[in-house]
Amino acid sequence: MSRLLSRLSLKSQISAIVILAAMVFIVVGGVLVLSGARQQRFDQDQQRFVELERVTAALAFDLLDARRREKDFLARRNDTERQKHAASLADARAQLAHLSGLHDGPEIARIGQALDTYGQTFDQVVTAQHLIGYSEKDGALGNLRNSVHAVEQLLKDHDEPRLSVLMLMMRRHEKDFLARRDRKYMDDMSKRAAEFANLLPRSGIPPAIQDDISAKMRVYHQDFEAVVQATLALTAHTETLSTVYSGMEPDIDSLRQFSNQKAAQAQAARNAAAQFAQLAVLVAIVIGGGLIAVLGSAIARGIYLPLKAMTKAMGELAEGKLNSTIPSLERHDEVGEMARALQVFQNNAQAAETLQRQQEDMRRQAEQTKLAALTTMAETVERESRLAVDRVAERTRSMAHNAQAMAQSAEIVGGDAQGVASAADQALANAQTVAAASEQLSASIAEIAHQVTTATSVTHDAVQSARTAQTTITHLSDAVGRIDEITVLISEIAGQTNLLALNATIEAARAGEAGKGFAVVANEVKNLAAQTSKATAEISTQVEAIQATTRNAVNAVGQIAGSIDAVESIAAAIAAAIEEQGAATGEISRNVSQTSDAANEVSRRIAAVSNEAQTTRSQASQVSIISTEVADAIQNLRDTLIRVVRTSTREVDRRQDERHSIDRGAILSVNGRDHGGRVTDCSRNGATLMLADDAALSPGQRCRLSMDGIAGAIEVEVVALDQTLAHLHFLAPLMADVA
Repeated sequence: MSRLLSRLSLKSQISAIVILAAMVFIVVGGVLVLSGARQQRFDQDQQRFVELERVTAALAFDLLDARRREKDFLARRNDTERQKHAASLADARAQLAHLSGLHDGPEIARIGQALDTYGQTFDQVVTAQHLIGYSEKDGALGNLRNSVHAVEQLLKDHDEPRLSVLMLMMRRHEKDFLARRDRKYMDDMSKRAAEFANLLPRSGIPPAIQDDISAKMRVYHQDFEAVVQATLALTAHTETLSTVYSGMEPDIDSLRQFSNQKAAQAQAARNAAAQFAQLAVLVAIVIGGGLIAVLGSAIARGIYLPLKAMTKAMGELAEGKLNSTIPSLERHDEVGEMARALQVFQNNAQAAETLQRQQEDMRRQAEQTKLAALTTMAETVERESRLAVDRVAERTRSMAHNAQAMAQSAEIVGGDAQGVASAADQALANAQTVAAASEQLSASIAEIAHQVTTATSVTHDAVQSARTAQTTITHLSDAVGRIDEITVLISEIAGQTNLLALNATIEAARAGEAGKGFAVVANEVKNLAAQTSKATAEISTQVEAIQATTRNAVNAVGQIAGSIDAVESIAAAIAAAIEEQGAATGEISRNVSQTSDAANEVSRRIAAVSNEAQTTRSQASQVSIISTEVADAIQNLRDTLIRVVRTSTREVDRRQDERHSIDRGAILSVNGRDHGGRVTDCSRNGATLMLADDAALSPGQRCRLSMDGIAGAIEVEVVALDQTLAHLHFLAPLMADVA
């Protein structure tokens, strides 16, 4: 039978089962339709009576809820409860309207009349309660409270115990009535009022106040009577509500019993019809099911076994076994078509696998090419930036050295100027001595000759000191000129740095998405180049000030030399005039006076030279400080540039791997020479080495590193130098554990 079925399509095989099943379903459906029609009629009757019972119960619930809202209103006395009662009553009327559509018995009319009476009576209760007051502060209760307080306020100002006792008794009758609602307390209140009226004239209260008390007492009794009448009316209306509600309960119970009885009868009839339908359906299902089972089993076996084999083959293909055998290729039904389609899928999968391997090889090659390009670009930018920064740093250190030398020269000039000043002071003292001795020239000619000789020697020394100072200041001017040349060189280097930033920007644009980090490098280089230009401008300003000061010092020293030459000439004239001392006494006095003036001029100009030298030394110190700051800025530029370049993208970031702080001995082999040191931190791609001696390293230099605990030597490249620290990059990732 399976061979026969395999010649038919699955559509034909399944259609046979469907036709047989359809015949069974038609028979079963006919039975169910006929039975369902009968059950539907019974269900409609049952649902109508169930709905009648439900609506009756809902009506009873709404009436009970209205009753509860009634009690809540009487207890809480507010409009919220009144509104809730109105809502419950509206729900009850809605349920009654629905009930009248389900049943037309006399109970419906009686309940409707009672419900109207109940609503009207409750409105009267609300009116009475509103008249009494929702609280003791409003309505009749509020008036009663105000009037009694008015009487009590008047009595409080007078000591009348008997009147106060009567007042307390009336208040007690008032409270008793409100609690028990008995009319006899109205009579008791009237008696106490009469006693109060008789006792009031015999009290010690002034007549005017007695009249006021009597008037307020009458108002009090009128308010109490209003409260009594409204309260008794409220009680009567409340009793009416209870009577009306009790009258509706028998009709509601009658409706419930009627609906329950009719619903039970409809349910019994429906159950009988359902049992007959179940028996007929069972017979049809047993016969038809047997036929369907036999035919379906044969068809299922003819489909299941080939599909199981097909599923196994598909599972093998899904697991990647692309050379597995495809079953059922010889079949002529849909299973055979599925097998042939699976064979096509197998062939396509084999071709796709081959293509995927080729694409993976191409992707891996592209990644390697990209990584190599990024690494090369990063190393190029880092190397060129480091060289440019190192040149700027070297020029800055040279400038600082020259500034220091200029400061020392200025200090020497100051010392020489002080020597010249001392000599000038000595010459002035000698000239003064000559002036004092001119009055006794005849007796002191030998002393004059000796003093003139001394003055000549001192002026000669002053001339030599002035010439030395002039030479030193000339050297200082030359040093300042060299500083100006250095500042020009720094400006040129800053321009080259800007050019380097432009090149980095172009390289970043060419790199596309991966070069965004190099754009950050360009911005950092531009900012630091701008700072360098600013510092260079400040240095140029200081150098110009120093040059101006130096020119002033040269002029002052020239004037000093001229003055000292004049002093020397005068001393020579004095020596020549010694022989003619008698006749030339007046001339000697004049010449001595000129010598004194010249000495004063020398002292003044030497003081100016000393001040200029001090200014030059201060400005040279300022240049040295600025040079140091420029050197620090250049160092920060180098560190920032290297850090930004190496962290701009993940592909060229040497610090993406975890670094471990360690302390291991190591030997660095440089050009055949070994240098000892210790490794302070290490990662898979680099390490920091603290050298024990000067290894004369330079960035970009390649060496070999041997480290304790690591077998073999590691090929490294010097990345940066910081005094005795060398930052090394492993040319191949370190596989050993360094933690």
